[in-house]
Amino acid sequence: MKALSVKQPWANRIASGEKTIETRVWQTDHRGQLLIVSSQVPATAPAGCAVAVAEVVDCRPMVTADEPAAGCECYGGAYAWVLANVRAIKPFPVRGFQRLYEVDLAPGQIEYITPPQPKGFDVSKKKPGKDAKPEAKKEAEPVAGSLPGEMLERIRSAEAVVAEREKVVADLKDTLKNAKGDYEEAVRHLRQIIRDSSLPLLDRKPDAVDAGEDRRHVSLN
Repeated sequence: MKALSVKQPWANRIASGEKTIETRVWQTDHRGQLLIVSSQVPATAPAGCAVAVAEVVDCRPMVTADEPAAGCECYGGAYAWVLANVRAIKPFPVRGFQRLYEVDLAPGQIEYITPPQPKGFDVSKKKPGKDAKPEAKKEAEPVAGSLPGEMLERIRSAEAVVAEREKVVADLKDTLKNAKGDYEEAVRHLRQIIRDSSLPLLDRKPDAVDAGEDRRHVSLN
């Protein structure tokens, strides 16, 4: 497959679909698939790797109208390589060269992340104009096997309890860590944390801590 090395951040912008025109001071007669390879310099991830597959559909002198798609200002002697059907791929190492070069690919070596665009896809219609009316939101259809509302509410309540317990345990750990030998003050602080908590952290009445009725070990691990 024909390949072209592109410096960062432009290589990643091509892979994301943000940049659909690549510029060079030389033109090409190549049309069709083109492997986009991230240059090793600068060392921006994934440097030295193929990042996308695109199709070269045109190559012509660059004009001012190409600037948004190219991501740069029009300059003298520049040619616009018009790219279409850009698909991001799972990066893999490729040794880059200047100008166009061939890359031998093993079967299945290219793993597409972005699916190919359907034939006749108009890139200019990807983004609606200012006067375009927003599409009406469709109501979500019930999914077969979805959880009943009551069960979902119980799950959310359980998640809230777990989060509160984790917060209380973290506060207890911080108190013991910062005690610095003043354990009586630490104990008072611990009791206050448990009283302020909305949870029965030790599974007993809050006043049991102050009354000394329960001396069970509290694990903070």
